[in-house]
Amino acid sequence: MENVVEAILISMSSVNKPQLLFMMNLFSVLVVFQGKATFRNLSRYCEMHEKRFSRWYRRHFDFALFNLRLIDHELEKDVERIAAIDASFMRKSGRYTEGLGWFYHGQLGRAMIGLELSLICAIDLVSNTAYAIDAKQTLDNECETRVDLYARQVTELATSLKDQNITYLAADAYYSKVKFIDAICSSHLNMIG
Repeated sequence: MENVVEAILISMSSVNKPQLLFMMNLFSVLVVFQGKATFRNLSRYCEMHEKRFSRWYRRHFDFALFNLRLIDHELEKDVERIAAIDASFMRKSGRYTEGLGWFYHGQLGRAMIGLELSLICAIDLVSNTAYAIDAKQTLDNECETRVDLYARQVTELATSLKDQNITYLAADAYYSKVKFIDAICSSHLNMIG
């Protein structure tokens, strides 16, 4: 596993050597880690200090590109794939948590206070397996609606999805809004929903 991850990180032009070393250590810690992934808890499983985690987490890392390259490495090119998007709810309390708001909790069938995460994944139709590509926290702002945020997430990844020979995006009924479908169609993707 380490050789594959290292080769992918080296192939990413935006990753320099110190960041490569940090990401290699981070991924190896996450494989054996259990519990809440706080910086303090992560530092207990490796030789890195919690401040080092804090500093590196403030820097940009293109997880979507990393995940796409990992999918390229693991799947054959001719495998039929589609993309899917959905949001997940996470319970969270506290006053100072960024992104805390009222989101729909599908399991309970009602809105609750917590966090929401929007995930785009690639689905291998032969093996019925989904591979996460990009996850973004839903942050409310006055300029954009949540549907605008979801549409922007897809349009930012549209070129990368087409490079993977993915032309279809599956979504549930919530995403069947004119704003979202127009954004998908303008990105030359087809919507299934």
